[in-house]
Amino acid sequence: GLFTTDKKLFGEDDNAKYKVSYAPSVGYRIENEPKWLREMLDNFVALGVRDRNTQALVADHSKHTAKVVIDPCFHLMNSSYSAWFKNQIREDFISVYSPLHSHFIDAFKESLELNDLPGFIGNTKLLGYFPRKRFLHELPKQFTDPMWTVQQIARSKLLITNTFHGVMMALMTKTPFIAVTSP
Repeated sequence: GLFTTDKKLFGEDDNAKYKVSYAPSVGYRIENEPKWLREMLDNFVALGVRDRNTQALVADHSKHTAKVVIDPCFHLMNSSYSAWFKNQIREDFISVYSPLHSHFIDAFKESLELNDLPGFIGNTKLLGYFPRKRFLHELPKQFTDPMWTVQQIARSKLLITNTFHGVMMALMTKTPFIAVTSP
């Protein structure tokens, strides 16, 4: 996946009396998953996951039976936060929301008849996942204003994504999108 299996993400050194997890997703599974997963997952009182892949990981590595729950982004669609990203002025750029950013957009452009698309196909903005050299520069925007990425998508003419959250942000903002199959 995007990150290697990391104990911190599973609550290492967290001394909370009760640990509850809501809607995590592990993304890709790896071969030879670490044995410490059982210990870390068994520290939780309850686990709710957003997909069957993560539900299988929990079943394989813990005493829990995780329930599949709704992702929190669904709660934003018609909430008081909607005003932050609705009615944005569309600008001439395409947003790309994918951990495979550069390879993804290059392959996408190569597979299209570019003459069939408007001139802004060359004006792309990478969102959510950044090349390493831009990562530390761009990440603070997302932490200081969690809706920044959603606003950028709302301002774009088109979103290209291969992630669940990319599709959700397009639906939330009524932005035209192309979802590419992801393993």
